[in-house]
Amino acid sequence: MCGSSPPAETIYFVIGDTIIDANELRATVVEVLNLSAIPSRRLGEPLTDDMRLVNLGIDSLGVVLVFVEMSTRTGLPFERREGMEPLRTVGDIVQLVYN
Repeated sequence: MCGSSPPAETIYFVIGDTIIDANELRATVVEVLNLSAIPSRRLGEPLTDDMRLVNLGIDSLGVVLVFVEMSTRTGLPFERREGMEPLRTVGDIVQLVYN
């Protein structure tokens, strides 16, 4: 196929007996954050990694609720670890999920 790019490599996470596609996991994170955002933000532009959670109306309790929803949807444990930096952006939550 002339002019087409090769398919992107798919990354999977294996946690216990669960295998998760990294792209699907990211999409789930963004969907949950979008649902957690204040209503006026839900209709705006797509979420980007540099968007600040506070600007989306997601405070520290909101982050806990995001973790609960992520655990419910994926079956994986999501929790803050001692000594972690504060989660300030969409990208911070995505990186936490990937780690």
